Parts: sequence; structure tokens; C-alpha cells
Amino acid sequence: MPERQRVADWQRAIPTVLTLLRLAAVPVVAILWLRRMLPSALIVYVFMAASDLIDGWLARRLDAVSRVGAWLDPLVDIIVVLALLGVLVSDGALPIWTPIAPALAAIAFLWSSCERPRYGIVGRYYGAVLYVAVGMAMVRLPGATQIVIAAAVTAWGVVAMAERLSAVSSTHAKP
Repeated sequence: MPERQRVADWQRAIPTVLTLLRLAAVPVVAILWLRRMLPSALIVYVFMAASDLIDGWLARRLDAVSRVGAWLDPLVDIIVVLALLGVLVSDGALPIWTPIAPALAAIAFLWSSCERPRYGIVGRYYGAVLYVAVGMAMVRLPGATQIVIAAAVTAWGVVAMAERLSAVSSTHAKP
């Protein structure tokens, strides 16, 4: 097996910096969206979503996986998605009930991951599904499509929450 390249400490910080930049971009996207600079908001959002893929890949590649990063990345994803769902709801792009299931799923995730984040099969892809749904909502597809997006976000949120609660109950079940 080939020897790993030595990675400088500052390089190990790159995934965390990307995650923090994603968090810092939330108000930028919100302001651009609310000022009707929709193409600019969408471009920044696409870079945010891409950074979510890149930071995890880099963390593994640079041997920079950490407990802080394992918590910070999903927490920032939760903040990004819920904040932008809130912006889209307040602007009338999505129905008011859209963020409820994702918010409950986020609470279930945080509550059940006291020691470290754990993912089931649904949870592994939950963030990606939400990022795609928010992006689709930002494109402003015809009205019926927005309802389908909202329903899909809600259904996926309910499934993710059920998976999380099921995992917790089976962990704490007495033999």
C-alpha cells in the first residue's frame, strides 16, 4: 500500500473552513433572494451545495475527519436548509408547512446523536435531497411543482424522523 502524502495542518482545516463559509453564505443567499436577485441567489446556493459535497470528500482525502467536523457539517446543513426553506416560505415560493417535517427531523437527529452523528440509509441522503429540493424551489418552477417539492420535503422529513426515532428506540430497548 502506498504511503500517504504528508498533509500540513492548515490543509486539514480546509473542510471546516468550507463548512463555515457555507454557513456564512446563508444570509447572502437570503438577501439576494429577497431583493429579487434570483439568478445571483441561485448561483451562490449552487456553490453552497457543492461545498457540502467537497468538504466531506476533502476531509476524508486529507485525513482531516474530526469529531468537530462530524458535528459541524450536519449542523450547518440543518441551518442552511431550514433558513432557506424559511426564506422561500416567507416569500411565498413554498407553502408555510414545508419546513415543519425537516425541522422535526433535525431535532430528532440532534437529540439522538448525543455522542456522535449516526446515519441510517435515509439519513445519509437526506441532506442531499433537501439541498436539491431547495434548489428546485429556487428555480421557481410552475406552482403545482412547488407543491410537489413541498410534499416531497415533508414526506422525506417524516421518513427520516421515523428512521431516526426507530434507531433510538431499538438502541434503548431492553432485552
